[in-house]
Amino acid sequence: MDAFGFVPGYRHQIVLGGKEPLVLCLISFLVTFTLTRLYTRLARVRGWGSGSVGGGIHLHHMVVGIVFILGTGFVTVAFWPGSPGREVIGILFGIGAALTLDEFALWLYLRDVYWSPEGRSSIDATVIGLVFGTLLLVGSSPFGAGAGGREPRVVAFAMVGLNVVLALITFLKKAHGWNAERLRAAPWFRDRLPHRQADVVVGEAVLFGERGQAEAGAASLR
Repeated sequence: MDAFGFVPGYRHQIVLGGKEPLVLCLISFLVTFTLTRLYTRLARVRGWGSGSVGGGIHLHHMVVGIVFILGTGFVTVAFWPGSPGREVIGILFGIGAALTLDEFALWLYLRDVYWSPEGRSSIDATVIGLVFGTLLLVGSSPFGAGAGGREPRVVAFAMVGLNVVLALITFLKKAHGWNAERLRAAPWFRDRLPHRQADVVVGEAVLFGERGQAEAGAASLR
């Protein structure tokens, strides 16, 4: 397709390297997520109707995303099209993935928490998805990275992988409420580590920016 042939090196590094479908997928993913968030924010502020299909049913944009993902997946498996079909599929898949991950919190909590604090997990999931797609893009060194040998690429992948794992751990801590209060209430913590309760509560809560709550919790334990 050579969609961005005007960009120096695009044809040689991306098109001929077979990476254009993934590049278009990432671009459509980012653009769709940005426009979706912008529209939902404006709709909320200005009171626009959003997603109502009648009969009291609210059609979440996640549904549209799932349809796009399933459609592109089935077409790819069935036909494995060449250019420009692969590029079109990449774009549609990116749009579907963005619409779906933008409501990731709905999958996780099974209720509409889009504008609540729990809804932040949708942004976390989107960032992780974008990082994963970018990692796939640079995996075969489309810009010549790591051409000097295998070891630099292994180190780079290890660093990126570590960051992704740490991001997932942080996300799970938030999703499951692994915070100072739950730690303080745990029977194993209260019964077996009484002499360290206050210190751990303070340290854990400060890590999450809850200094005042930590100090109050520590005082109540002493």
